[in-house]
Amino acid sequence: MQQRAYQAPSSGVQRRTIYEYHRVEVDFTRIQSNSVVILEPLTTCNIAKDCFTCLSQDDNFDCKWCQKVRRCSDGIDWLRQEWRDQGCEIQSSRSNCSYRESQKGASNATIAGVVVAVLILVLLIVGGVWFFYAYTHPTSASGQWMINHRPSEMKAKMNKMKFWKRDTASGEKYRVESTA
Repeated sequence: MQQRAYQAPSSGVQRRTIYEYHRVEVDFTRIQSNSVVILEPLTTCNIAKDCFTCLSQDDNFDCKWCQKVRRCSDGIDWLRQEWRDQGCEIQSSRSNCSYRESQKGASNATIAGVVVAVLILVLLIVGGVWFFYAYTHPTSASGQWMINHRPSEMKAKMNKMKFWKRDTASGEKYRVESTA
């Protein structure tokens, strides 16, 4: 990082500091006619949205997590002023994430797993109750559906179907006929 400063005469005027964040240095001796320079960006800290992702970033940058602004940074980015104003230069963590934050992610996964398990259990119970009702009440709509769609009936319907392939003038290639 290179720092350039402009300071007005010391008559109570504020100092303005401009930081140069990015610079691409190219060896011009290697560039010839009809050559191409390919620039591949590095993964930066500000892509991380949580503490664990921040601290597991590649070591190209000194990524730190600031809990106050809930952001990952190396301290040199477009939101540097907010980083400094909130004291993140002092309070940011490079070594570990808080226990509370790690538990929040784990509890969300646990809750989602419990919800899915309960939904599957409810569906199985409802299906079992419906099956019992249809079995004990064969004249009901559910009972009639079960009678018409029992495995032996489905097998008989499949045996009565004919499948074949042929080319016709209309472009029809496959045909299915059923006498069921």
